[in-house]
Amino acid sequence: MTTPSRYRDAWSVANDAAEAIRKLNHLTLVPGDQLYELLGPLTIAVQRLDQTFGQLARWADDPKLTTHLHRAAAHVRDAAADLNLAWSALGTLPTPEPGQDLSFGGPEIGGGL
Repeated sequence: MTTPSRYRDAWSVANDAAEAIRKLNHLTLVPGDQLYELLGPLTIAVQRLDQTFGQLARWADDPKLTTHLHRAAAHVRDAAADLNLAWSALGTLPTPEPGQDLSFGGPEIGGGL
């Protein structure tokens, strides 16, 4: 049986995301001055995982797996809510440098996913 192309593409993207997070973990070992710039895109990424886990749960043919995927989605929603609170705690938006684009969300990061 051959693996459908769409599945291979999804696996490849998920694998790339895991590798990107590993690299991000290494890059954030040392404190930097870009917390604001990092928090926005990371919040969006976490929010989008809710949809991913929900869709994977629909694929699952095992009730236990489905339950665990729905629970993972709920944990992701909680994490996204906490990240939005962290975002709010940062206070006012930074003044962008000339040519810097900080437009990556709505009133809550990710606005309409």
